[in-house]
Amino acid sequence: MQPVNNGPDGTDESVLKEMHLVIQAAGAEADMAQYSLETGSIVLSVPEELSIEAMYCTGRVLPDKKPACAAVCLQEFDAEVPERYAESLGKPDLTYGFFSARYADTVISECAVYLSHTESEEYLPIRILSAKMIFEDRRELDYSEKISACVIRNLAGTA
Repeated sequence: MQPVNNGPDGTDESVLKEMHLVIQAAGAEADMAQYSLETGSIVLSVPEELSIEAMYCTGRVLPDKKPACAAVCLQEFDAEVPERYAESLGKPDLTYGFFSARYADTVISECAVYLSHTESEEYLPIRILSAKMIFEDRRELDYSEKISACVIRNLAGTA
């Protein structure tokens, strides 16, 4: 699968603005109102590991979906980038050019997105149905088919 370019032509320096995930309750008819969203870092193997953590996250339940689904929007990223990819120390390069140049070899190797029950604190097993990066110039990179089997197994077995 090739990177998706839905926006106007822009430079490769367009910065990562959002990461959209669609998650689904794995085989359960869960009442999503009883769960709270927890997020941590998402690790991409590019092939070295790149850890991205969202400082801001919103989510909403998608109506009329069975099993229950939620759309999650991650924003305001902090990253630990391998030094050889950083333009200068401590300044990660989270641009379209950075990600698109490595797209073919990239896999999501970890994804810390969970739904925990508000009372019992048990985790609801989930599946990630889609994962897209959206950049400032509206270009997108779709990682939905690039989620490792390990991530899929771990999220589906968290309960």
